[in-house]
Amino acid sequence: SVPIESTDKLIENKNVTPFGPWTYERYQGLDHHFSNEKGESKTDLVLQNVMLWILVQEDQRLRFALSNAFLKNPNDPILEEMSKQTAERARLNLGFIKNIFEQGKFPLLSTHGLNANRNAWILVQHADTELEFQRRVLTFLELAHSRKDTNAADLAYLKDRVAVNEALRAGKNPIQFFGSQGRYNNKGCWEAWPIDDALHVDQLRQEYGLGLFAEYNRLMNEMTGIPECMK
Repeated sequence: SVPIESTDKLIENKNVTPFGPWTYERYQGLDHHFSNEKGESKTDLVLQNVMLWILVQEDQRLRFALSNAFLKNPNDPILEEMSKQTAERARLNLGFIKNIFEQGKFPLLSTHGLNANRNAWILVQHADTELEFQRRVLTFLELAHSRKDTNAADLAYLKDRVAVNEALRAGKNPIQFFGSQGRYNNKGCWEAWPIDDALHVDQLRQEYGLGLFAEYNRLMNEMTGIPECMK
């Protein structure tokens, strides 16, 4: 849009209903060719951000569809095919995000902005078949967090994910830190895996920008739609 302020006003208009999922991101100081005032091209960065957004949209679409189908009927034969599609998407996404990480271009707040940083995290969060890769990214993001260069809440989720995956891989009972990871019990209700310091979990969650654990637990069980789970 020229001028870009026209798009800003369009986004601010609450009466405008977008067609399909979309995200508006403003790249300050770039020209028509995505070059900055120094003439440096930022095309690769913009395209990488777009690609991450596309991959996450597809990942989330498949996962929500699978979750909803499971909650409606855990024995539905279509679940097997849906699970295969979700796993295949995760495999393709993993290849993309691993390539970015190995090139030293993993999106951070300072380099790519919040949206790309979060989208990259989602792909890593769902890369459960590659635990060692999740560990490496976790170490990288912990360092970035010390510089306030990544989203703290996302880091908390990844810390829990890695802890749970490591325990399950070793055949041990999982113990997490923030209470973000769980499973469905035989009644269809969501239950968090055991928490390392349950007494002070809300204090820790607050430090990482997360809400109260009880509220999170309530929301997760509301998503099941099962009355008994929402008590």
